[in-house]
Amino acid sequence: MDGKILAISRQCDKDQLEVDIVLQAGNKLAGVEVKAGATVTKDDFKGLYRLQSQEPAAFVSGVVAYDGDAIVPFGEKFFAVPIAVLTGV
Repeated sequence: MDGKILAISRQCDKDQLEVDIVLQAGNKLAGVEVKAGATVTKDDFKGLYRLQSQEPAAFVSGVVAYDGDAIVPFGEKFFAVPIAVLTGV
């Protein structure tokens, strides 16, 4: 996503699927789900998968930030990323 971030929000739908942070720049969206645990499963991406299905043309990427130590792909646009990588700590 290039350019300035125009909106940061949170999403929760009628099925209680949530995305902690939705970043929007122009017509592009990315979602971030934050998990406290050191393991990630496909279920942790449910809200991000829903965001992609609702906005397929705009969806750029979905990230689960977690307390692990490896970047793990979960499909073409989905990744588990250590919180330390995102924060630089």
